[in-house]
This record gives sequence, structure tokens and C-alpha cells, in this order.
Amino acid sequence: MSPGTRHPRIGYTRLSMTSYYEDREANHFKTATSVSYLVDLLSRGGLSNTEHLRLLDLCSGTGCIPLLFHHDFYSRPSNGHISLDLVGIDISNHALALARQNQSAQLSGFAAGKAEEFSRSLERMSFIQADVLRTSHTTSDTIPTVSDALNLTATHPPKFDILISNPPYISSHDYTRTTSRSVRDFEPKLALVPPHSSTSFTHDGDLFYPRLLDIAKRVDAKVVLFEVADLAQAERVVASAVQQGQWAGVEIWRDQPGDSSACNETLSVVNENIKIRGSGNGRSILRYRGEGEAWLGI
Repeated sequence: MSPGTRHPRIGYTRLSMTSYYEDREANHFKTATSVSYLVDLLSRGGLSNTEHLRLLDLCSGTGCIPLLFHHDFYSRPSNGHISLDLVGIDISNHALALARQNQSAQLSGFAAGKAEEFSRSLERMSFIQADVLRTSHTTSDTIPTVSDALNLTATHPPKFDILISNPPYISSHDYTRTTSRSVRDFEPKLALVPPHSSTSFTHDGDLFYPRLLDIAKRVDAKVVLFEVADLAQAERVVASAVQQGQWAGVEIWRDQPGDSSACNETLSVVNENIKIRGSGNGRSILRYRGEGEAWLGI
């Protein structure tokens, strides 16, 4: 699969027995398997003494990631005692409107008969507008920074246990040369390709990742999961995470991270042996530290 490969989404997407509304202006979602596998790891007993978790989803689009995480999380009886707060952030008001529509649909379709905390958590879930790449705010800016947007929430300064993101990661070269017409016709370039930066020295498709790592540090995230285009991009992002020096462990997950038949793999990055899980293409980067290591049982 080439770095420019993404699948078009029209109408709605069905994930983990849950349907989500989308349209031609909605961001692409390809992290369902990784998110479900993350929930699986968290649900194996590492959270038995945890009463409250907070999750932040950056570049949230139509809200598929927090809604899927919520659905899968409370599908595990062992998590019923945990109060889960979820916040999704995106730059597009149109995508956020669809996210709230999906939230309402999930409330009406799944909340009835569910445990009380399931419904309360779903009702508390919030979707807010912010610019992930912006680092400072001026009076002329109409879209706030992530920090400014989060400062409007109840926690000051804002802290989150888990941070997930499926950012734009296709380089302008790959968008032109290898991205299929179906994707270019039905998804906005904003959701696929990072904006051009004349000051950044990172790879064209990697622009979001240093900023995401910085936000993870600022919100004190213990578990971080990012989607990437392929193994080459995964290696670059892992190198940045290792050099940041904030993490107890870093892993690369392939498309099917839970595939137990896959061979054990490691990759040497900046003199660190990085574990690669599963089968398929390089798809996600996992980082963890502190309590996160115990939560994941790694």
C-alpha cells in the first residue's frame, strides 16, 4: 500500500457494530482496528483500580475515534466502574457538526438499557474547534489554539490520560502521484495533506507529528496512539518520540496489531529496539509512560 492510499468514505461508515454519518467533507478514518486493540489491552485488568480516565482525540473529524473507543470500552464489563471523559478537537466546524450528530445518534441508538456510566460518559463527550498546528493566539485569530480551547473545559490546566490522533499525513508529492482519484474526489485535501510550511524542516507529510508530541507532553498523556501512512513514516515519527525522551516505551503497530500469528519483529531506531506488532502495513505508533505502562500490561 502506497503512502498516498486512503479509502473514500461516503454516506456512513460501520465500525464495531456502530454506524457513523459522514460526507464528502469528512476526514478519513482508518484506525478502527488500532483503537479496538488499544481498548483490548486496556481492558485486560490494568485498569482495575482506575476510577476515571480522560481521552483527547486530535484531528477528530466526524468523531469516529472517540465514539468507537467509548463503545468498545463500555462493551467490556470490567470497565463499567470507570468514569470516561472524551474530548474531540478539529479545525472544521462542518466535521464537528457531523461528530455531534453521530454522538446524538449513538445516544439514541445505544444508551437505552446500557449501564448508567455508559450514558453519562456519552452525554459528557464534547467536540470543540481548535487549530492543532497553531502554537499562539492573537486577537485576530478566529480559531483558538488547542490550549486555549481546552482551557474552556473543567480542568485547568487540562490533563488527559490518553491521546489519539489520525492527522493529515500524506505528502504533497504522494497526494499528486499516488493518491487514488476516488480519495481526491471525495475527501478534502485539508483532511489528507498537511499545510505547506516554509519554516519546518520535517518531511512534507510529517508536519503534524512534532506538534502532536508536544501537546501530548503538555496534557501529560500516559498513552498516545497516532496513525501513520506506512512503515517509513512510522520510523521517522518513532525517532522523534525517542529523541523527545519522555516515554518509557514506543511500539509500531501494523494494520492488524492483534494478529498472534505474525512473527516477532523489532526495528532499530536511534539506537533503540522498537517492537513491531501484528501483520500488514505500518499503521500506528504507540507511546506510553508512567501509569500507562501498567494500564496496557506491557
